[in-house]
Amino acid sequence: EAENGFDAVQIYSNCDINCIVMDVKMPVMDGIETTKVCRLLLKVAQFFQEIGKIEKKTNKHAIIIGLSGNQSFYNEAILAGMNEFMVKPTTPSEVVRRVSFILTLIF
Repeated sequence: EAENGFDAVQIYSNCDINCIVMDVKMPVMDGIETTKVCRLLLKVAQFFQEIGKIEKKTNKHAIIIGLSGNQSFYNEAILAGMNEFMVKPTTPSEVVRRVSFILTLIF
């Protein structure tokens, strides 16, 4: 569990993460910027794979779900690269339902 967006990016970079659920409003780096950085890191890794500088296959297109108490962040969150946006309060079962739905679209 990350305490802020910067920590979330570091965890994403160093661990095999498949799903990220994060608040849009976080200290240090908000969820919108954190999503942009995670998506950019994926593009950079894929570029280095294509030119043969990285042998390991990078499959870090994690599902990212943003949470906020304010619906007004929806467009910005989706444009940043979030797969889903949920308005708080929500329940863990609703988050699981949304992740399951996204997985049906991917696979």
